[in-house]
Amino acid sequence: MTSTTKKVLFTLASIALGIYAQIHKMQITGPIFDPILAACSAPHESVEAFVKATGYQPYEPVTGMGIFTPLACVVTQFMYQLRNIYPEGYITWGLAVVGIFPLSLIMTIEGGRNGAKGPLRYPICMGIISQLLGMSVSVPLVWVPAYIWGRGEGPVSSTRLYLSVVTALPACIFSALVFLVDTDSYLWRLCAGILGGPALAVVSGGAVWFDVPPNKESKMAITKHVKASKETYGFMTVMSLVCWAAIVHLTYTLYGFDLKGIWSAIFTDADAGVAFLTIDYILIYIAVVFGFLAYQNWSTAINTLLALPFFGPAALTIAAERLEIAASEKMLEKAKVA
Repeated sequence: MTSTTKKVLFTLASIALGIYAQIHKMQITGPIFDPILAACSAPHESVEAFVKATGYQPYEPVTGMGIFTPLACVVTQFMYQLRNIYPEGYITWGLAVVGIFPLSLIMTIEGGRNGAKGPLRYPICMGIISQLLGMSVSVPLVWVPAYIWGRGEGPVSSTRLYLSVVTALPACIFSALVFLVDTDSYLWRLCAGILGGPALAVVSGGAVWFDVPPNKESKMAITKHVKASKETYGFMTVMSLVCWAAIVHLTYTLYGFDLKGIWSAIFTDADAGVAFLTIDYILIYIAVVFGFLAYQNWSTAINTLLALPFFGPAALTIAAERLEIAASEKMLEKAKVA
């Protein structure tokens, strides 16, 4: 199979996965969230008037930054539902948040290489698309094809690598507050709105907007890249493992080894929002593995999929780190020869 044929096949598979995710998401969430979207999109004089007319939870309009205000409203209602569904809402949102760690790192790195093209280069746009469509749709439909066809070469700056860790933390902090503070408080309303609005995408993308990739043939730049990669991937792996262990502990405490009961709780008999997050989590990682397969061998992808149930998102950071270091060593060898 030629390189181009391989890319075409995995691009089509990823796009098909994104389309499936969108159709399935609409089937699961449509009956519940369509009325909420209609209510949030309808004109209303004030938040108080909105609450009085609909009975929904009050939201913070500022977090929507104008055009995304209906989305911030919808996500606020979504987070309120999850907060009141214990333990399923806590487990599935925890999975979604932990998934941010490896994805944030991989997306930030790939957007900062020399020669990166298309959506890969614009993390703010990708973040907003993810907010609008959901990551289970945007990753396979937009990001993975962009990764397959627009991937650059060479190292990225150490600043970009370290910022990829820093910019992943706010979503985790606001998520924790949403599940800890009083839902009647302004702080809760603000945090839920921020998770639904474009602010996180703008801040994380803006942080690396002016970053310039180093010379891809510079031995010093490659050496720095290897060191920073090991540190950032290592940190993300530890964070992912800690959070994954907490989720597994909570799940085991309540369900033990009843795998059928767990699947029933988070998908087959679950609330629409919980079922959506479960599918979201699974499809995102399948899509990213498609991206790996377009450039790497089958063993890496299969090992990553097999490791997911045991290590969670950490399996992806471990695989990505190994691939990154191996590629960097090849770059360094080439630079020495030159």
